[in-house]
Amino acid sequence: MQQTIPNDLLEKIQNWQSQELENTYFEQTQRDLAENRFEALQQRFSQSLSFGTAGLRGVIGPGPNAMNLTVIRKVSIGLAQYILAQLKQSQNQAQSQSQSQAKSQSQSAKHRIAIAYDARHGSLAFAHESAKVLASYGFEIFLAPTHCPT
Repeated sequence: MQQTIPNDLLEKIQNWQSQELENTYFEQTQRDLAENRFEALQQRFSQSLSFGTAGLRGVIGPGPNAMNLTVIRKVSIGLAQYILAQLKQSQNQAQSQSQSQAKSQSQSAKHRIAIAYDARHGSLAFAHESAKVLASYGFEIFLAPTHCPT
């Protein structure tokens, strides 16, 4: 008996494919759909990776519940927006305490982020993608010159 993919799962897959700029996993996902691998698709597309005590970790593959450039891009955007919001809040508090001092400090500060990566598959590409996204938000990036323990 031919199983039909649930509409909500199909929508999640199509949404994901529209966001994946590299189309790295398009063929794999299409093959999984054609071969009725719904359990695997459900696992990859029904939830997102969680950030835990060891950072963001998962199997490399398609979907929001796997490690891939699209997930790294989204997490990096979220991190940049969070840091900038925290900086703005801090500056606003400082301005209320001392208007002129806070203004001169905020104008001269360049915010820096260090990014390291380890020897696991994809780690360097993920580090470069993070660096690209964070730099687009105005951060000065220091990228480790080689893999190292993270």
